Amino acid sequence: MRSGIQHPTGAVFAEYDSLTASYKRVSTEAAAWSIQAVLGLGEPPDETRRNIAISAGRYLMERSFDLQADLFVNDPTTEPRLGSFMSGVAALRALNALSHATGDSAYSECADRCGRSIQVRMTRVDGSFFKQFNATGGHAGGEGGGPEQLKASAAFLELAEDAGMAELRNAAESLLKFALARHEGFVSEPSPNLESRLSKLRRYALFLEGLLPFAAERIEAGSVLQAGIISLEQEAKDIDPEQLPPELLAQPLRLRLFADQMGLGELDRSRAEFEADLLREYQLQSSDPSLEGAFGAVRDTTEIGASLEPHPTVVSLQALEFWTDATSDGFRRTWRDLI
Repeated sequence: MRSGIQHPTGAVFAEYDSLTASYKRVSTEAAAWSIQAVLGLGEPPDETRRNIAISAGRYLMERSFDLQADLFVNDPTTEPRLGSFMSGVAALRALNALSHATGDSAYSECADRCGRSIQVRMTRVDGSFFKQFNATGGHAGGEGGGPEQLKASAAFLELAEDAGMAELRNAAESLLKFALARHEGFVSEPSPNLESRLSKLRRYALFLEGLLPFAAERIEAGSVLQAGIISLEQEAKDIDPEQLPPELLAQPLRLRLFADQMGLGELDRSRAEFEADLLREYQLQSSDPSLEGAFGAVRDTTEIGASLEPHPTVVSLQALEFWTDATSDGFRRTWRDLI
């Protein structure tokens, strides 16, 4: 809230360059993370936090939303106007959260329009979706998405439940079928270098998060989630903890808490405590408000060489908040709480 990552227009920057002390690239996804963070983390949002979310939401609807395509574009200041599948569904969840927080139906109506458009314009015959849509040219493109797209099922099921959009429930079911048939490729695909391996693990974690809405009721989904968490842990253990980005500590921690709650695997509390303590070490302490409280890829602000992004901070904060729940009053969250 005090970092300067949000522009006065409501737009949110996707990156802060610590070397040049400059913010770069406004993006739909960054705005969506910001909205979910200020509304979903910590105490119930007060007027100040609601206003921050409202400002970002207005930016999404007034600047980022393409009225011809009924889709969100990543950066409305650049041409061609490209919208990605994953940033679009992040915006759906953010606007749905804003609608609940404010009671303003304009947000849910915009989300409904975008959800229907995603289903019509970006769907593929195998149940997955194209990775991006060119709003300038009016066509979907890019290679087909992988099982990580199952994370979109949360947005689809929310709209199906809140707005009665049966076609999006069908889309979520098709995504589940697609992802379950292909997820094993995540573990077996080669990783030529560390960055490739970390990217694979991030995408695999998204796939596992996408299983949560189905895991309690579907035997196969629950079994894959149970085995997948173990695989994710084993892959991560083989990487030097100094090289693990904070979200690859945060995502497994969140997943294990949900799996324990659903009876899919007993929580190793000592392991979880170790990872929570390790995760806290990534939170930066600095007199610079652009850095203070953020979760960086390294633990010492003097070593930061590249950039900070909203996603690791939001996911890490929620993981620690969930762990606080688990160690105090008990973990009682649902898949809809997962950012």
